Amino acid sequence: MKKLIKVLGILVLTTAHLIAAPSGKMKIPDFLKGDAIPEGATHDWNLGATGARGWIFSNQMVTSEARQIYITKVDARSPAANVLKVGDVILGVFGKLFSYDPGTEFGKALTIAESDAGKGNLSLICWRQGKQKQLVVKLPVLGTYRAIVEPAPSGIMFADQIQTAGLKLFAKHGISEGIELTAAYAKNMKQHASEKRITVVMELMKSYGAHGQRAIPMLEDAIDYFDNKEKSFPKRLGEFKSKTVRDAIKEIKESTERPKLRSIKSAL
Repeated sequence: MKKLIKVLGILVLTTAHLIAAPSGKMKIPDFLKGDAIPEGATHDWNLGATGARGWIFSNQMVTSEARQIYITKVDARSPAANVLKVGDVILGVFGKLFSYDPGTEFGKALTIAESDAGKGNLSLICWRQGKQKQLVVKLPVLGTYRAIVEPAPSGIMFADQIQTAGLKLFAKHGISEGIELTAAYAKNMKQHASEKRITVVMELMKSYGAHGQRAIPMLEDAIDYFDNKEKSFPKRLGEFKSKTVRDAIKEIKESTERPKLRSIKSAL
């Protein structure tokens, strides 16, 4: 089973769900000017395989207004130990400042760093004690097992079958990282027959019970995409996909079930 899970694409990231507590009318702090994390907004997130945790400004669960990640914790046994420190401010990745959403951009950088091509090198633009510097966190190379994470190449329909099978496996074995991967796939799957696959994918999302609530912003983003940006897809089918996701969100919000989950690392 461990080998099967690995073959199906074990590349675990933290992406768009790196969000802080809802901010309402909260002012965006500028940590470079000495601002503190706003009072009451104490919820931070695991920054993937780095072993660090960070706080990101969010407005109604959307982090696109933020441009900084404030490091709140660094595990002493993690790859980030002796590289990152509490109080560091991450401004960008791979030599480029964050430009649209630090949660998403950081997640994509993790994808690259953990691939064969990335060689495990996660390059960060860091602000520390008034100075900007380049840091590199050395991550384990997980290899290019990407059938689940990446959208299927154009014209290769079998790849979608592999992705769906992998997500089913994650759900069956209660793999926590499957929640975000499933939510991302709902939006990024190939258009052909996606009106059929979306039903299956939403059933997988609902199988995580209340745990799936953390991916609701990703599902809402998928609805926006179906409604406003998927121009080449039949409108009627797009509306069906949106409704299917909305119905799933409603059930997930109302769910009180919390099935036992485990990290993919425990399955390897």
